[in-house]
Amino acid sequence: MSDQYIDITPAVHFLESIRADRGSWPSLLAEGVDNSLDAGATEIAIKLLADSVVIADNGCGISKDRESAIVRLGEHAAMPNTKLGRFGMGIKYNATSAGDLLEVESYSVDGHMVLAVDWPKVIRSGRWEIPRPKWTPMLIDRGSGTTIKIGRLRWEAPRDRDVATARDHLAQIFYPAIEHGAIIRLNGIPLRLLKEPNLTDVVEQSIQLPNGKGAHVRGGMLVHPDTATLRQVQVSYKHRVILAKGAFGCGSYSGLRQMFARVTLTADWGLTRFKDGLNDPDAAQLEDAVQDVLKPILERCHSAHMDLKVEEMTERLNELLPVEMRAARPPRKRPRSERAARKKEPGPQHGSTSKEPAATGPARIPRTPIGNLLITFEGSLCEEHGYGHFIKGRPNRITLATDNPDIAGLLEQRDTHLCLRSLYVFALMIYERAKETELGQTTLPFEGSFGLRVWKTAAQQTATNDELATGSPETAG
Repeated sequence: MSDQYIDITPAVHFLESIRADRGSWPSLLAEGVDNSLDAGATEIAIKLLADSVVIADNGCGISKDRESAIVRLGEHAAMPNTKLGRFGMGIKYNATSAGDLLEVESYSVDGHMVLAVDWPKVIRSGRWEIPRPKWTPMLIDRGSGTTIKIGRLRWEAPRDRDVATARDHLAQIFYPAIEHGAIIRLNGIPLRLLKEPNLTDVVEQSIQLPNGKGAHVRGGMLVHPDTATLRQVQVSYKHRVILAKGAFGCGSYSGLRQMFARVTLTADWGLTRFKDGLNDPDAAQLEDAVQDVLKPILERCHSAHMDLKVEEMTERLNELLPVEMRAARPPRKRPRSERAARKKEPGPQHGSTSKEPAATGPARIPRTPIGNLLITFEGSLCEEHGYGHFIKGRPNRITLATDNPDIAGLLEQRDTHLCLRSLYVFALMIYERAKETELGQTTLPFEGSFGLRVWKTAAQQTATNDELATGSPETAG
């Protein structure tokens, strides 16, 4: 080595930092399946056991020029069928963390190879050295393939639910490979091909970016959103799904549980280290193009979500009002599926002389107003009334403007408590001003400035309702 340079090969103890990471069984198995598919395998058998993990395939095997790439971190030796591997980390990184012992047996055109690595022994030696793999001639009628075994597991032994989770994860991640005929078994059971959900209002379009990269987009509204296994947006690349469930190309739209879209990438794209996301300079441009295609679906999802949010906030805001001020409200609309499930009880037949009362429960007595205030929402009010307005009547109404930017922004908040408190303050502001003007009440409940009165009213009523909800000692009994 020249005196002008220094050796910056990482110390062997770098392995300890890798082994300190606790990965997941689905991630480990997915990296193994990736390697097998890159090797052209059509059948992959995985065993996730209490003391070991075994991944066996019928791919092209490991040739002599790639014997070190299977264990050397950062070394990537592409195979004829390689589609995704490029960083030389994947299975090696996870296997180093998951177990103390790595054993590899492979059959290829170069013969039969056996290799073993004891990671604690490597660390103790202080050198990046392992025994050379052993090569022997391969029988002519013996097919190619590779078996990787991770033994002396360091992670907590997989439980039945871990196996079930891994099976679901792998079925979703490797949907493209399974669709094209690959057979992947986990503990003897083949992964199922997930059924595409039923969609309405389908949009479908191919995207071509100026640099030659592209994607095919197909999406729509879920017919059965409550039971759909696949939802939101999936991004597929080559033989796997790199984003299984997310908001890729959806911007700030909400209500994505009502839709499903599959984005299939074409040409060459840059991926993250573990192939679970895009790391490409053109990713932002692609996302904008996907959003343009999905816009009609996204707008419907957002509108449906906002309708449900407005309904929820209407009910909860009126529950915050003092009991003596609450007015009778229209009954909350039940979901269509729930309404259909409620079968109407048959009434008495014509000519029946039975004196027994019908088994339909107590008579429904119309609820009468017990107060004089109702909080509602309405669109197209902002230009004339800002946050909303007060309508005197039976009952009196505070109507908040859903087209007001501040109120619309609150309704889109994920923090429901923040949304509720803020909307309640807006409603109180409108009500307090109406008491002085339209209701002619000059004696106000709190002294001091208008802002202080609003704050005290909001704090008192939300605190009271929080106590009722939690059953605090002050309100118990």
